[in-house]
Amino acid sequence: VFYWGSGNHSTLEPDRNPTYGEEDAILESFRKLKDKFVSKGIPVVLGEYAAMRRTVNGKHQPKDVELHNKSVDYWTTFVTRQCKINGVVPFYWEVGNVIDRKNNSIRDQAMVTALKEGIK
Repeated sequence: VFYWGSGNHSTLEPDRNPTYGEEDAILESFRKLKDKFVSKGIPVVLGEYAAMRRTVNGKHQPKDVELHNKSVDYWTTFVTRQCKINGVVPFYWEVGNVIDRKNNSIRDQAMVTALKEGIK
């Protein structure tokens, strides 16, 4: 899947649009987490969540890179926001694509922005 979320489906690559697991599925999963654990005082950590941004030079490259990137950012914001709304602690999986640890700089400002938008 290269494209995710309402308004982000590709007409160029419809076979790369999801057939399940979009906003409604995430909302339902978080509702279940909240009902079963958070509402009973049991802490929940969403560990190692991330959506991979496919690069232009990658083996599997989306034909609509702009829409793909929009989808990745939207997914990140959406899931992070659901964590906050439902009392779940998010732990974003970052392997060096977003932050350059050698020189302490940001490589992917759009992802940092998506994460910040999710916790507003």
